[in-house]
Amino acid sequence: MMKRLGLALAILLLSLTAANAASRFGICATTCTWDGVSTTMWSTTSGGATGASVPGAADDVVFDANTCVGGTTCTITVNTTVTVNSITHGNCTASTTGCILDFSVNNNNVNLGFYQASGSGVRTLKMGNGTWTVTGAGTFWNIATATNFTFNAGGSNLVLQVNAAATATFTSVAGPVYNTVTVNPYLSSATAGVLIFATSSNFTITTLNVIAPNYVQLPFSPAALTVTNALHWIGSAANPIRLESSGGNQGLINVNSASTITYGNFFNVFSTGTITATNSFSDGRVSGGFVVTGPSGGGGACILGGWLLWRDITPDQHNNLPAFLDQAA
Repeated sequence: MMKRLGLALAILLLSLTAANAASRFGICATTCTWDGVSTTMWSTTSGGATGASVPGAADDVVFDANTCVGGTTCTITVNTTVTVNSITHGNCTASTTGCILDFSVNNNNVNLGFYQASGSGVRTLKMGNGTWTVTGAGTFWNIATATNFTFNAGGSNLVLQVNAAATATFTSVAGPVYNTVTVNPYLSSATAGVLIFATSSNFTITTLNVIAPNYVQLPFSPAALTVTNALHWIGSAANPIRLESSGGNQGLINVNSASTITYGNFFNVFSTGTITATNSFSDGRVSGGFVVTGPSGGGGACILGGWLLWRDITPDQHNNLPAFLDQAA
């Protein structure tokens, strides 16, 4: 009897969660404010009547061709901490200077599962100085097409966190310049999530932080990841940082300042600036400005945060075999 009651309650909770998830369409005549209370800018349908509830954690927020009433410029000023499932902004447009989504007035923090700005609408995103945390899988940050897109990162910190055992893709064509991007550890100490800088994307980031343990894949030529400030990534024997290409060609990273990585594991990557990696392993095809020095103590095998790294103890020292362990050895 208790088992049946528990099952019934679980089904009820799931149904309530599904019922509460909804789309919220922005409606804005010239200027409007996205705050935590007012329903005057929200509709349940594109271009529909307002009065819908403020979007919550399970909801998808859409700014589209019907957002700017009358097709003239509209500015949506955010004045609340935003926690939603998604924000879609790619088709928000107007006939003059476009659809402006502005977080810079109040510098709010944003938490979401994915952001979609790919499209051709005349649109602007001002991120402000807040922390934007994107957690999930799939293409969870998408500016694959930036036609008519104006982007201002302000002093923001874009935090990317991949679900355990999943892959998540960061897609952004040339144009947007990010202030700080922080790649958080994957959401499990046992099974790695992979953050992919999309192969077709050119990225420019002022400061890039990668927090161990982590597994990051780079775009490859003719695309590249360019970082203005020096990298200072710090792993450990138990929590390394894996850096490799997202495809068959060498992954390309441009660093403008001499950089350092400790406890890294690299494969099929090229740097145009100096990256000095200590207590680290090269698994092949690592060139350019990479200077990789292994842990002291010679050859042998060690387990680094789930990565089994075997270093051949023969004199050529070139045969290193990486293998990911999804359970304790």
